Amino acid sequence: MIGIQRLLEKERRERVSRGHFDLCVWNPLHLEDRLFRASGGKSEEETLIAIELSLNEHWKRAEYHVQWDLLKLDDLKNNVSYGYILFFVRDYPYDMSGLPHEYFIQRFRRFENESKTNIIYIENDHGKKIKGILSNTRFRNYKRLL
Repeated sequence: MIGIQRLLEKERRERVSRGHFDLCVWNPLHLEDRLFRASGGKSEEETLIAIELSLNEHWKRAEYHVQWDLLKLDDLKNNVSYGYILFFVRDYPYDMSGLPHEYFIQRFRRFENESKTNIIYIENDHGKKIKGILSNTRFRNYKRLL
């Protein structure tokens, strides 16, 4: 994914550190032996599951928000075993912007080849509910949306 590669290169040039997750589960076998934060990330807690939560508050930048989250979840130095992005959509951006209905699900087609991180999409547009997985990663029995 070209956009994510550009963002990663920009972060490396600017020495940006990413690693705080909205929600994570650490490996309980190593809790006593490792540190919550450590210089350079060595000996930090092992993250088994990391979850990023996204709400379409900034609909013009929604795709970039997902790209940044993917970058964080897929970064080898963060050492995430299972990454998830939960993307929530409600009806107000459609009402305020005049966007066509199902705008987000159509725009997110670019993430359908994501193979490491699960991207789960949940939308409630005036009572019409859409939910499912956007990426190729297997996740329980969710139906694929794309």
